[in-house]
Amino acid sequence: MVNLVNGFSKWPEDQACRKATVELAHVVLRSDVAQFSDYTQQALATLVNGFSKWPEVATLYQVAVELAREVLRRADRLADFTPQDIANLVNGFSKWPEEATIGQAALALAGEVYHRAARLSGFTEQGLENLITGFCKWSREPACRQATVAIATEVVRRAHRN
Repeated sequence: MVNLVNGFSKWPEDQACRKATVELAHVVLRSDVAQFSDYTQQALATLVNGFSKWPEVATLYQVAVELAREVLRRADRLADFTPQDIANLVNGFSKWPEEATIGQAALALAGEVYHRAARLSGFTEQGLENLITGFCKWSREPACRQATVAIATEVVRRAHRN
């Protein structure tokens, strides 16, 4: 299912891809939410990022909230998430900035980025861009501001290295 959502999300303007993704989201919502505990970090990130291509669809929003809850359940294990997973989660969650649970998950991810400040070299330029674009949706939050400053420091470091 994760690969299907990821694939369909590459064509967000296509109604058939949108409809198929919504049907997959219905399957997720009908199943036991505890199933998310079996998902890898990459699977969570791929689903969030895929569902975020249609942020106006209520079913996809509902699944995104459940996925945010799972990220919060794993808050003490965010160090296990790869840079790409974190960037994809923040990018995806940023499509629903007004939702409280999603915002809490984004803030937890911002805290993880800040804690990795000395190790941001693992993030690609695209990943850093996704983080900045995402964190700006919660620009009044101290955690996002701290993460953004850490990213800015990494950008300056890379500029001086080149």
